[in-house]
Amino acid sequence: MKVRKDGELASGVAQYIDNLRVMAATKDLAWKSSSRMAKGLSYLGLQDAACKRRDGSQKPGAWAGAVISTLFGGIFKGVTQERWEKTQRLVRCIGKALGLQDEYTKDEEAD
Repeated sequence: MKVRKDGELASGVAQYIDNLRVMAATKDLAWKSSSRMAKGLSYLGLQDAACKRRDGSQKPGAWAGAVISTLFGGIFKGVTQERWEKTQRLVRCIGKALGLQDEYTKDEEAD
């Protein structure tokens, strides 16, 4: 956990490939951090896609297939239903290649 000198949670940035997410203790600090990051990127000649920005939230939605929320005094990570179903299909495909089958695998998939 990053903490500022005054004891408040520090802002931060998470990066995945060419996508950035700002984290902060309050919506106001998130907006200020996002603005500062955009200005720094602009100074370096990189464009900021303001249309991709989201309002501050403790449940911002999926990002790179993961869903992270900071509710009830903890941090929780999950995946979207679409990502979960894709993972199940991939595991079943590997099982099929190994000659395995379960009650959820359709007969036509097992061929």
